[in-house]
Amino acid sequence: VFWRPSLQKRLPPLYINFWFIILNFQLVTNCIAQLIPVSFTTFQVEHEKCQEIVYQSGTRIYIPTGCFLNEMGSRCSGPITIQYREIHNPIDILASSLTMRTVHEGKTKLLESVGIFEIYALCGNDTLKVAPEKKILIRFAFYTQTPDLSLYYYDLNRRNWVKSIEK
Repeated sequence: VFWRPSLQKRLPPLYINFWFIILNFQLVTNCIAQLIPVSFTTFQVEHEKCQEIVYQSGTRIYIPTGCFLNEMGSRCSGPITIQYREIHNPIDILASSLTMRTVHEGKTKLLESVGIFEIYALCGNDTLKVAPEKKILIRFAFYTQTPDLSLYYYDLNRRNWVKSIEK
């Protein structure tokens, strides 16, 4: 922060504090804009076999046999790439451009998070979906133990966090 002593003589202290806050806000905003988003980790899995992936945080991902389908509803014939990342703090949420807003009963609210994960399955350049009869089990490694957590998922079409029925 640059300071001009000449301003102190001309402006009352309230204005000096106001300019200091504006300069600090701009500094923080510029720092946040330069943060590096949490990158995805890539894993290769086989379609014909049940597999476990262990992420660096300790999270375990269990993928059943024949779990993924392409847009046409058929199984992938090639190798499957899993892209996965976890976000555990507000700085990483900001850096990753994630919104924490949700609409509940017509009111916009902010969610408080103890952890977010994002996972994609790809076959070549095609994004895969989970077969309706299959489920991926994720044993998420929390950094803090908090009772009475609710599970939300992000609806890409509605661009909103939606409370999940399952826990």
